Amino acid sequence: MKKYLFLLVFCAAFVLSSCAPAVANQADEIRLNRWSAQLRGERRVSLSFREDFGCLEISEKEKSTKIQGLCVIDKETLAIFDSGDKQCYRFDYSLKENKLRLSGDYGSLSLKRN
Repeated sequence: MKKYLFLLVFCAAFVLSSCAPAVANQADEIRLNRWSAQLRGERRVSLSFREDFGCLEISEKEKSTKIQGLCVIDKETLAIFDSGDKQCYRFDYSLKENKLRLSGDYGSLSLKRN
């Protein structure tokens, strides 16, 4: 009986672990999560991904600004090629535990993992 219980638990653990996405590096860690920050006043920033598509949204009260398009992440840089305004927004990043810090020509920003 113990042998069958062990086998059942082992199979369940194997199936559940194979369903979880594999995180191989920091770029994967960033892509597989949602990130956000509450800024002064009612401004909020969120960063999310769907495959190679990234969306950085800054919202306040009734309006929001989105930077969205193809996203490329390497060891130290995150770049979003916005298809709407045909611009490339490039950020240097650092990832520590649950915090993602973006910095670039637009200033710097710390986001938390949701």
